[in-house]
Amino acid sequence: MRQSQYLEEMIIILEKFLAKFGGEAIPCTKEEVEVLESMLPHPYRLPAAYKEFLLYGGKKSGNLFNMLNISDKQAKFSLDIEYRDFFDGLDAFGGNNERLPSDIFVIEEWQSYSFTYFLLTEGEDPPIYFWHEDKGGLEDSEKINDNFSGFLREKIGIQAKYMMAELFWKEFRAGKPPRSKQFWISTITELSQGIVKEELMKYFGLSFSDLEEVTSIIGVDPNSYLEELSGWKCRKVSVNDNGIRFFVPETNKE
Repeated sequence: MRQSQYLEEMIIILEKFLAKFGGEAIPCTKEEVEVLESMLPHPYRLPAAYKEFLLYGGKKSGNLFNMLNISDKQAKFSLDIEYRDFFDGLDAFGGNNERLPSDIFVIEEWQSYSFTYFLLTEGEDPPIYFWHEDKGGLEDSEKINDNFSGFLREKIGIQAKYMMAELFWKEFRAGKPPRSKQFWISTITELSQGIVKEELMKYFGLSFSDLEEVTSIIGVDPNSYLEELSGWKCRKVSVNDNGIRFFVPETNKE
């Protein structure tokens, strides 16, 4: 694994994502990153966390960013047109901005109706902001993450959930239940005393390794994931982890 100061955890998770769903990470070269940085207004430089992303998967990160183009190509295009599209979008929707700030760096946009950005003056792992057409000026942008590394981690989770849903649909067509659906016939004991985690997992064809892999990629607690998968609620019936059981909601009892 490549050395990383800010994106180490994200890269570990992304490599699990690529192993699960296929694809590859295609990095930018050091020279390509330097070219992109040279396009910035003086005296700004790219933050370290963003550089780490470019040097890991700036050209492609599997199919992770199919719906969010934050490639180096997108960044270069935006800088090359000097953000004219974004200025026009702000002006068209009542932003009344005379100009965009010189330290803005747009990492993703959608037809001038919205864009995601950070500021080159806010550190090596900067906060991420989002402006949409229903906002006013740039000062009304929403901070959507405290840092770039967290932003990437969140996007991995969102895309993983989307792709896991596709996988579960395929499994459903093969005879396995999709998320939030219950197809087993509950026993009287299960209805009255709940079901232990191991038995609940068997209903969905999940092993402990499957559950660990899925939840680490998605970024959720395994018990919460099983709740979503089954619709049953997790409760502790003793002080020990072995006392965890899942109980059918009252309205679903037969």
